[in-house]
Amino acid sequence: GDDSDVECADAATRESLWRPPTQPPLRLGFPDGWPDSFRSCPPLKRLLGGSHLRGSRCRAVEPPSAAELTAAAAAGVVPLPLRSFANATRLAEASVGTSVVRGFCVFERLRDEPSGAERIFVGVRHWWNADATGRWVDITPPLVASARRSLLVE
Repeated sequence: GDDSDVECADAATRESLWRPPTQPPLRLGFPDGWPDSFRSCPPLKRLLGGSHLRGSRCRAVEPPSAAELTAAAAAGVVPLPLRSFANATRLAEASVGTSVVRGFCVFERLRDEPSGAERIFVGVRHWWNADATGRWVDITPPLVASARRSLLVE
């Protein structure tokens, strides 16, 4: 891909991200059928491991716990929406043993088309942290408010 913060396996989805406000909004969600879709869904496999994201590791990550958010706040880090680079960098600078992980947050495009339509996935450039044990922690508020977890790809 280029230096864009968004990667899509197809040009039509990428263009639809920038549609005029008069068009219906693009709906995104956590990839359906995870983790089976990791092995069984060719469009997801192409995005994750092909020429788009070139991912080396992929994990479904739960939202941060109350204790993690409290620890971040105590360290002076207030996570802001759509500011994953700054959030991850500040947390790594403020917390011993915490490092920054750079990659993408992957979403499935939610559509009202028949179930036989090819599934479409979008990767948004995103940074998060690894704690001292290597566990991934993402304190940035989710792009999709209803998200119960995030699919992160390094």
